[in-house]
Amino acid sequence: MLCTFSTHLARPRLTRTPCRTPRCRVVGSQPNRSIPSTSRKFLFRGGVNCERRLEKTGVRGYPTGVDRTLTLLASAFALATGHPVLLAEEKQVDFAREILPVLSDKCFVCHGPDTRKKDLVRLDSFEGATRDFDGFKAINPESLEESEIIVRINDADDPMPPEDAEKQLTADERALIERWIRQGGKYAKHWAFVPPVKPVPPSKGHPIDAFIKENFPESIGFATAADKSTLARRLALVLTGLPPEPELLEFYLKDESTNAYERLVEQLLADPRYG
Repeated sequence: MLCTFSTHLARPRLTRTPCRTPRCRVVGSQPNRSIPSTSRKFLFRGGVNCERRLEKTGVRGYPTGVDRTLTLLASAFALATGHPVLLAEEKQVDFAREILPVLSDKCFVCHGPDTRKKDLVRLDSFEGATRDFDGFKAINPESLEESEIIVRINDADDPMPPEDAEKQLTADERALIERWIRQGGKYAKHWAFVPPVKPVPPSKGHPIDAFIKENFPESIGFATAADKSTLARRLALVLTGLPPEPELLEFYLKDESTNAYERLVEQLLADPRYG
């Protein structure tokens, strides 16, 4: 007698437990103790990443013990069989395109080039943003945790911009600023203010090839050059749609000059069949 088993499992429902305090709680020996507003551990302050806790009651919520085990086994199998594990690389933040518009729109009114008070932090330049104010810096390129700008934009008690400001930072903009500082907090001029520099092409080979190769990944190079007969056939098919004439091909094969290929191009461009 054959028996059949249903593989469809009922998916349990998730229940949400609201965060009962205006501040996020410290993970540690005293889970109910909130960090005071003067603490430097700004990442645990109210309003910052205060995630609602999901009870781990099903496969659609946080992974259960079985799901975690299966995930670990799958990863181990991939490593054992030689399959690469792909990790998403963090995208580099473009200061001029992503950060400068945010600072200009929501921060420069008090911390920009029009600031009249010398004791205020300037965010319109790298020197002003990294200036030392008795041990505090708005941006510390070497430490995200010691960058005061991160403390203030995430401070629930005394935030920046102030609560009465017309324009406020969004959650995505805060995350973008954090990622920018984590990557070094580099400033860059707008491309319109950067004088163009004419690159010097190499003396060997065609200059266009050098510019193309400059954007190749390190593991990729040019393909091996084809023989002259193949090059002539490809060129003729591209420009005229027909194979090269035997006389033209023979003339090109016998031409030993360094600009033989360029001369062939000119001949095919002058062909009425080109257009």
